[in-house]
Amino acid sequence: MSVLYVIFFLLIAGIASVPTLALRKRHCTTWWDYIYPFTGVIGWFALDVSGMGSTVSLSNFAVETFWIAILSVAIPWVRWPLSKTDTRAIRALSAALTLLPIVAAVAIRLTTPSLPE
Repeated sequence: MSVLYVIFFLLIAGIASVPTLALRKRHCTTWWDYIYPFTGVIGWFALDVSGMGSTVSLSNFAVETFWIAILSVAIPWVRWPLSKTDTRAIRALSAALTLLPIVAAVAIRLTTPSLPE
């Protein structure tokens, strides 16, 4: 399973880096802007190790981390056009979106039933 984690991290890094680098031209970026796309998969792993949620099978791993990875990659692409506006509400929404991968990992991990191999 560790090879699959590496694949997910490389996938997320490759696809999420384009809007993050473009965002750097409009706003001051911090280390969090580069790290938050990975927090969903890391959060899922932490929940798995702590024993929260259903029993982990390879099917659970594939399905749950697939959706978390899709969400983690989509958020930088959503934040990028939102950064073009100057309203405070849009900036707050953009900042709140960065926590979505962690929230999604918890929700998916706790609600997905144990899938057969």
